[in-house]
Amino acid sequence: MGGEGQLQVGLTLIELMVVIAMVAIVLAIGIPEYQNFTRSNTLLAEVHTLKGDIALARSEAATTGSNVVICPSGDPTSANPSCSGTNQWNTGWVVMAPTNSSCSDTSGAPFKVQGAFSSQNTVEFSPSSNAPTSLCFNRNGLPATSTTANTLSGMFVFNTPDNNADDRLCLAINGTGHMNILANGQSGCS
Repeated sequence: MGGEGQLQVGLTLIELMVVIAMVAIVLAIGIPEYQNFTRSNTLLAEVHTLKGDIALARSEAATTGSNVVICPSGDPTSANPSCSGTNQWNTGWVVMAPTNSSCSDTSGAPFKVQGAFSSQNTVEFSPSSNAPTSLCFNRNGLPATSTTANTLSGMFVFNTPDNNADDRLCLAINGTGHMNILANGQSGCS
């Protein structure tokens, strides 16, 4: 019994080239889509992180019966994190009980710290002309002063490093501290 009656199984060179071309097409389409998916999910996770920490500040204020501040920090993971006094929230932030329960005090015992985003995404409060450099909530979980309430209304604008408008997300917050996540083009998110 030699080779008679046996089928040769395998791919011809043309079949192999067609398969390679199909794989290349799928990768050419799939890799950019995967990168877009990853970028948008990272941005959404960062929005939810800030939203959760603002809610934590409100809750801690109501629970402890004293003022609680959340503010951007240039050194959130240091031994004594403090507020940076800027509008750059992507550098990290700290939720703290301010010293002497004063909203104007930018140091105190932290409840939670958030380090800088590794994604290089940016977060700024808009409008920047009256952007608060910290948010302070009182024992009722509301903005601590009328001045804070007036400047609290606005939104945190989250941008990717390439500032692509299609990727932009916003966290709108009103004068009472209620929040809503918006996509670019919704209710002033731009």
